[in-house]
Amino acid sequence: MLVVIPARFGSTRLPGKALADIHGQPMIARVVQAALRSAQVEHVFVATDHAAIAAAAERAGASAVLTDPALPSGTDRVAAAVRQIGGDAPFVLNVQGDEPLLPPCAIARVVAALRADAGADMATLSSPLTRADVLDPNRVKVVVSPVMRALYFSRAPIGVPRAEVERATRAERDEERGPLEANAPVGGRAARRHLGIYGFRREALFRFVQMPPSPLELAEGLEQLRALEAGMHIAVAEIGSAHRGVDTMDDLVAMRAEFGAAPFAGGGVGNGPS
Repeated sequence: MLVVIPARFGSTRLPGKALADIHGQPMIARVVQAALRSAQVEHVFVATDHAAIAAAAERAGASAVLTDPALPSGTDRVAAAVRQIGGDAPFVLNVQGDEPLLPPCAIARVVAALRADAGADMATLSSPLTRADVLDPNRVKVVVSPVMRALYFSRAPIGVPRAEVERATRAERDEERGPLEANAPVGGRAARRHLGIYGFRREALFRFVQMPPSPLELAEGLEQLRALEAGMHIAVAEIGSAHRGVDTMDDLVAMRAEFGAAPFAGGGVGNGPS
């Protein structure tokens, strides 16, 4: 099994976030450390287009693989790194470079789902959907079959009972939703929140990156829809709750607070090397 973390410097929404300081360490170091806490992981590779990210990753215990800055996605970056690394590992884990709170069990759950479903090309992770997730387009939803294969991914509230969508709409409009209600589960087992870690069978990864972006992928802005449109099967593993990622400056401020850092004082994305 290869564990590869793609990390480019020019992040669309938060440039340089891989080097953003989180309580004294750059984010990429925190993600490497989180991946290494998994009992199944002995080594981690970071696929990056930036020398400072590579250096930070190596200081944290990973091996860095420099990849072409022009690659269109993190998955392409992972595939390019796997080609450079070589070997014949049957599974490749794509761990997002902006999730320093990745729980130790996450990688094991994804690998187990891929091993258990011989017909699956890929596997990914999900958690119960909450009321706070329903209308949030940054919290991707996945609907699954009874055998826990993905049927569709969307930023819209797919698979959520109509009454819950209406309730969430009223709560958002009237600002009535409190924290306890926001965390209430909705959607049962069929509609879940998608969490961005992917396991690929080696040949499926290379097949995926050779395909052009698909219509639904472009419409939703969700790369995994390319696989579904191409007839690939995605097994969906379960975890008890979602972990926070970093997509925006607000996310970064919250992450720093979670790690015990001082409040963000403004300026750039952090104090790491540039």
